[in-house]
Amino acid sequence: MSDGPSASPRPSPFSSSPIIQTGVTARTSPVAACSLVLGILSFVCLGGFFTAIPAIICGHVARSGIRKSGGAVRGMGVATTGLVMGYVAFAFFFIITAVAIPYFYKADKEAAARRAATTREIVATDGHARFTIPGDWVEIPGLNQKASVQVGDKSKAQYLL
Repeated sequence: MSDGPSASPRPSPFSSSPIIQTGVTARTSPVAACSLVLGILSFVCLGGFFTAIPAIICGHVARSGIRKSGGAVRGMGVATTGLVMGYVAFAFFFIITAVAIPYFYKADKEAAARRAATTREIVATDGHARFTIPGDWVEIPGLNQKASVQVGDKSKAQYLL
């Protein structure tokens, strides 16, 4: 074979000159990068719902766009990582929420029961009457100007005047 004028010169492996590629290189999808950043924030900030769902959406959009680009856009691994992190963070957030809500509800009911079980004594403004009221009742001024005692529960469903 002859190396005629149409043959391109091969660079020596020991050459110090850079090899310049002609052609378009694929760029990384910005939506894939967004998915990855949101997926990371889902764990770092424990944002669960607020960052995991956008990470999932961006991951799916990026993967679809990368597949349709025919190689012009890359970042499938970045999009998949953001997508998986979004799903895992959302599942973690959902599990924590499912466990925490009943726990906080139970704790609130127990605290309300403890407050209601305690009692305290109040004295009327004229000093003649003493009343024992539930511990969670508070003074509510302005109910009745002529009343010597103005107390009730915090929901304002029961009063003592």
